[in-house]
Amino acid sequence: MPTPQVIFVCNENLAVIVCPNCNTRKRISAIPFKDTSHIIKVKCPCGEQFKVNFNFRLHDRKAVDLKGTYRKVTEHKAYEKKCQIINLSPTGIAVKVFEDFDSLKHDELVVDFSLDDKEKTTIIRKVRVRHVKGNIFGGQFFDHELDGKDKKIWAYLA
Repeated sequence: MPTPQVIFVCNENLAVIVCPNCNTRKRISAIPFKDTSHIIKVKCPCGEQFKVNFNFRLHDRKAVDLKGTYRKVTEHKAYEKKCQIINLSPTGIAVKVFEDFDSLKHDELVVDFSLDDKEKTTIIRKVRVRHVKGNIFGGQFFDHELDGKDKKIWAYLA
């Protein structure tokens, strides 16, 4: 079966699936797939079977290679561990860790890293873990005072 069709989910958690064979369109709720696998197998009334991958992201992520550190919000700075930032968006981050990662979904961390811009801008953000796969975790920024409006990150991604 070919690569899954990427379906973008709107703010109302709705998605439109389009059959690659007959172009039949079906609007569905993507809520049942939000906290599970985002890839499902679909069978169209025309008989075509294909996979779709629901994309719930509000913003595209930029692939990066930045050194950083992370720790739990409740831990002292002395407990920071080294990590590598592998992608970044205005509202989230993916991080590769080098030591055993003992955090779980919904844990709150502090991630500290420097951008590779001219100024080597330092970013320190609170992150809520959204998924963990091996030694990589994805997280959503949750600093309420910034609320996705971190001008330094927006400028870097522009």
